[in-house]
Amino acid sequence: MIHIKLAWHNLTHHLQQYLPFIIANSILIAINYIFITLSISTLSMATACARLGLTFILTITIIFMFYINCFLLKQRSQELGLYSVLGLTKRDLHLIVGIENCLISLTSIVSGIIIGIIFEKLAFLMIKRLIKTPMLATTFNSSAIIITTLIFIGTFSLLFIYDILKLQHINCLNLWRNKHVNEKVYRNHWLLSIIGIVVLIIGYHLSLTTKPNIMFLPTFALAILLVIIGTYLTFITGIAAFLHILQKNKHFYYQPHHFISTANMLYRIKQNGASLATICLLCTAVLVAMIASVSFFKEENNLLKQWNPYDIMLTTTKPLTTNEVTKISQNAHANQITLGKLHTIQHTLPTYGTLNDNRFSSNNINEATYQVISLTLTDYNRLQHTNYHLNSNEVLLYLPAKLYNYSKLVINHHYYYVHQIKHFNLAYNYGHSIMQPLFIIAKNKQICEQINHKPWVNIYGFNIYGSQKHQLVFSNQLQRYLQLDNAMISSRSEMQIIFINTFGSLIFIGIFITLSMIIITALMIYYKQLSEGYADRLRFHTMRQVGLDHQETQRIIHSQVLLVFMLPIIGAIINLAFAMPAIKKTMMLLSMYNSDILFTTSIITLIAFIIGYLILYSLTAKEYQHIINQSPHYRE
Repeated sequence: MIHIKLAWHNLTHHLQQYLPFIIANSILIAINYIFITLSISTLSMATACARLGLTFILTITIIFMFYINCFLLKQRSQELGLYSVLGLTKRDLHLIVGIENCLISLTSIVSGIIIGIIFEKLAFLMIKRLIKTPMLATTFNSSAIIITTLIFIGTFSLLFIYDILKLQHINCLNLWRNKHVNEKVYRNHWLLSIIGIVVLIIGYHLSLTTKPNIMFLPTFALAILLVIIGTYLTFITGIAAFLHILQKNKHFYYQPHHFISTANMLYRIKQNGASLATICLLCTAVLVAMIASVSFFKEENNLLKQWNPYDIMLTTTKPLTTNEVTKISQNAHANQITLGKLHTIQHTLPTYGTLNDNRFSSNNINEATYQVISLTLTDYNRLQHTNYHLNSNEVLLYLPAKLYNYSKLVINHHYYYVHQIKHFNLAYNYGHSIMQPLFIIAKNKQICEQINHKPWVNIYGFNIYGSQKHQLVFSNQLQRYLQLDNAMISSRSEMQIIFINTFGSLIFIGIFITLSMIIITALMIYYKQLSEGYADRLRFHTMRQVGLDHQETQRIIHSQVLLVFMLPIIGAIINLAFAMPAIKKTMMLLSMYNSDILFTTSIITLIAFIIGYLILYSLTAKEYQHIINQSPHYRE
């Protein structure tokens, strides 16, 4: 009975530390429950995205729980040390810790599942309304509850085992002092600092120089890994080097608020460096996830327009006959569909390659970033109702993505002067490829074939009017009648359904991943401030006893908290700056790049994040100050 009372006393008298942990656990368990519900559903696209998201969310949730648990164990070690001095054995301490763990886990899991069930309904309704998709409907799933419960019972059991092992290797008589034990002064490792910076630069270089082709994503993954390693090494060893430089600067170091804050950081540099690097990477991940999710959502309609400038796009090797056109019209009428005007043009099949310094060269498809399609000026003028004139060494160039401006192109060892055009009604991404299309309009067929040796195909585009159900039936019948494979016919109605399922799932997953990372980032910052506040309280109390006044204490607190807060956000902004080319290339791969939307989204997201970060800084600075101003409960 005494063990239960002591465990309950510890929890209720330290709500400042335990309550945010329980609330964060509940929210994260709720989010994991929603991901698990989606993962075991029958919705193919949402299920695939949810399983990827669940792996990520569950990993960072468990890491977060272990990180905060280490802080809580250190904080209660002094109290456990007091119990050992009063006569309790290690077995008694293990029992108290076990009861605390059971109470926290029971509260977190039950409240998390309840929140998950409630929020699942509300969230799915909001997202369904936002992206206008029926695929996010959900029903009560007892299997998800059982799986979630078992996963987090296992997680809390691992936390308990970890706590027991830590207590087992600590002398109970030293538990009293364990809370206030600091690291040894960190030696300055210049070599590791240089290695960290070099690794970071290599990661940035890969992000900047990798071309947006099929092999881009593995290289980008390597760049992410290098940036993570480089960030940790730079923060752990780089901060130490920076603080040692400050320490050698007599004009800076031998001022009271600089002296104390710098000395405090030097004594906890390993912990500070690792936690600051983690916060920096979490902030970077939040910014990237927010920017990418919003940009994808904004560019969905533009991508659909690139794939289907008309409701129906057909590609045939031979022109449609009069009988075939008549049969199409009859099928449309039978399906209550009205046909729009038929637009047609001939162009070559695409040639894949790269474009460097205005020179297009064909190479391995794994390295290709563009697809060149050529057509005659006569066809273009007829379709667009224009009256362009070209010489044999001149071409018109149309890039749907509007990425670059060219005045000259070199293709197959021939030079062409370029006039870029802004409109081409039948321009579309042939075969829905990840390669960016370049439409080159030449004077005649001979020059077109000189540019591109591939065979000619016939392109047809027309709009259809009727219900979506009838449009889908008509497009399927049309494909069967003309005996076209999936690459040679594209229906906007079908594409809309695919886009809704794909991007709806991605946006839904992105929102919850971002929410999880925001919660974890905020709580890590909060607990870091608590940890440092409790560690510094006794020192500040001693310094006040020897003459440090209140105003000087406030200046020191402000200087230290500001340093702790500013380094991660500065690092996150630098990481984001070098991640932007990778975001741009990813969107180019998906034919979704729009510089204006990406720039606007990035600026708004960054401003909103910085405002939220500063609000969190204000709150945690007050909490840190409140802890420092308290008198220590125990004396060494």
